[in-house]
Amino acid sequence: MQLEQLSRQDGLTGLTNQNTFYEHLKRELNSCERHQEELSLIYFDLNNFKNVNDTDGHQEGDKILKAVSDAILQSIREVDIGSRYGGDEFCIILPRTSQEVAVEIMDRIIITFKSLQDKNITFSIGITSVNPDCVVDVNSLVKEADALMYQSKEKSTIDNDFHISTPHKEADALMYQSKEKSTIDNDFHISTPNK
Repeated sequence: MQLEQLSRQDGLTGLTNQNTFYEHLKRELNSCERHQEELSLIYFDLNNFKNVNDTDGHQEGDKILKAVSDAILQSIREVDIGSRYGGDEFCIILPRTSQEVAVEIMDRIIITFKSLQDKNITFSIGITSVNPDCVVDVNSLVKEADALMYQSKEKSTIDNDFHISTPHKEADALMYQSKEKSTIDNDFHISTPNK
């Protein structure tokens, strides 16, 4: 039983690994469709992570990855599923969660991560959601979240900041509200594709 659990986890972070992530996402999407509920997916990677590895060594890089997983685990609910997708990429499955709430959760993760380490690391983030009127397959959902993450990456390469891209404009106002409420200075931005 313990060996099976280890095979489903990422050894460094303790989050689920990529194979297990896809198992969970398929199951949760089926549940979402069956029970007519929402689901959100967060997909993000780290900016400047290679520089930390190259300059400070892989042990420091491992500490950063562990800080990311700690921030995720401290910020999500029991029903949510945090995964290390690979390298410095992470995914979070949020069952029964709207895009607006997903942005709030990501806000908490950023705040917690900033409190756990002092390196010049930021995130490029894509957040997408499905609802009973718009259910998609696993690969399409991951592909959309990945594409949104790359939109954020383009902006992050300019200002080395935290950026969130979503497909819906209503999250925009929410991000600025959450920034105003934060006790830690958060210089991160949310954007939506031009429609």
